[in-house]
Amino acid sequence: MDCLVAITDKLNAEALIPPSLYEALCSINNETNENDIFAESVDSFTPFSNDENDAESGNEIFYVESDSDNLNFNSDYSKMKDEQNNCDSLKKVRAELKLNKGNFLLVEELIYHRDKILNQPVMQLVLPRCRIDKVMKLAHELLYGREARGPLAILKSSWAGEIHLPTNISQSAADYLQEMKIKMEKAAESASLTAAQKQKSYGDYFNKRSSVKNFSIGEQVVLLIPDSSNKIYARWTGPGEIIQHHPPHSYKVKLLDGTVRHVHVNKIRKYHPRALAVGVIFEDDHEFGEKSIPLLIY
Repeated sequence: MDCLVAITDKLNAEALIPPSLYEALCSINNETNENDIFAESVDSFTPFSNDENDAESGNEIFYVESDSDNLNFNSDYSKMKDEQNNCDSLKKVRAELKLNKGNFLLVEELIYHRDKILNQPVMQLVLPRCRIDKVMKLAHELLYGREARGPLAILKSSWAGEIHLPTNISQSAADYLQEMKIKMEKAAESASLTAAQKQKSYGDYFNKRSSVKNFSIGEQVVLLIPDSSNKIYARWTGPGEIIQHHPPHSYKVKLLDGTVRHVHVNKIRKYHPRALAVGVIFEDDHEFGEKSIPLLIY
């Protein structure tokens, strides 16, 4: 299995590696240094030739390679710029960039985002949607050293025979359904017991400060019922008249428009009519009618 290893002198956490791996990494580092020295010597080496045509041909080969690299870089650069400008998922980013918001900035016609990672200022290239999958795949491979595999990939590999599952985990469909049925029955039984206990505790808490309400036939009451198309909006409506009692906690109430409502007792309140006449006594009044005073015989 191919493994990609990155070496850094700034680790965020301590790491333990075996001696064999350490020696292998040191040897790779030495080979890299030798290659760098060799490359520097090749770059600094100027071939000695009396033939001017040979020297010119060598220079031409060198510049052809550099131009191809520049062409590839320019093509990738222009492609990334076009993807950022045409990606629909970056509309909000481009709008905030024009308003100088969101810590977005434009560097060489590419959009970057300024952020802090471990209190270190960094500039992150804003990726279009078409590039995110590729970058996430590379990040996963750098961390785990293999391609990302989901449940469907594992299932495909097992069906195609690429991997062999142990025989002790195989189970027939009938056994699986029977086991699932038993588990669901146990879960339903446990839920019913819990529901009964919770309902009792809820009822005890509600009845702690509540009292039993009783209304007699013919008594006037007001009802808390919805009076519009809004399901959660209700107002006190009435007065209405109690016409029938439905034990234990509901009544039938007849309203002024003749409709009859079957309402729970919690939505019923006693109606107290207003006094239509008020007796007024003036200071000049002396006669208040005849009063009968019983005679006491001793």
